[in-house]
Amino acid sequence: MDWTFFSSFNFVFLVLICGLALLTRIRTEYKLYAAAMLSMFLCKKTDPLLQSTMRYVLVVFPAFIGLALSMKHLVGWVVLSAFLVLLNGVLLWKFFEWSLVV
Repeated sequence: MDWTFFSSFNFVFLVLICGLALLTRIRTEYKLYAAAMLSMFLCKKTDPLLQSTMRYVLVVFPAFIGLALSMKHLVGWVVLSAFLVLLNGVLLWKFFEWSLVV
């Protein structure tokens, strides 16, 4: 199985969560919580490192606040829709290659 695809996919997801949680205008306590949760996640020992990123970063709720704040404008909706369509295309392509089938 090609683990480099999953590692890069998880890395992109981690960067997205970091950006949403730490670069938006939210309370300082929420930013500190997000930074603590992300640093705790990055300090765990697994092989490969980013094996289950999506499961562990779900507790970083300030990222969801950042996502909601970015959706106030039409540009946010367009960017999110384009990202999700691209993500869906990549996953469909990987499925057709049979790399996601066990």
